[in-house]
Amino acid sequence: MSPAPDLGTGAMLAETLRVIAALAGVILAAVIALRYVLPKFMARGESQPGLIRMVARYPLEPKKTLYLVEAGGRTLLLGASERDIHFLASLDGAEAGTEAAARAVKEALHA
Repeated sequence: MSPAPDLGTGAMLAETLRVIAALAGVILAAVIALRYVLPKFMARGESQPGLIRMVARYPLEPKKTLYLVEAGGRTLLLGASERDIHFLASLDGAEAGTEAAARAVKEALHA
């Protein structure tokens, strides 16, 4: 058996720097993929035309959320919990982004 080759301090430092550079490259590629590439793939499903579109999502508590959903030209306020989804209010398209929508949300929260 031959002993392991004796790497000098310079060769060992060069090998360590090569490993660190490779690791930095992998981390940089992962950050780029998560930051720029993955959101483009996730947005593909949202751009498809359909009858139902989620307008907004408002988390209230863990596992309790309010959703504004457009369906058939109407905007619906839905409340979702761990077990159920409940219809809370219907808003016509013109008032979905106005104070009438905010009032419907407040009424639904206090009901």
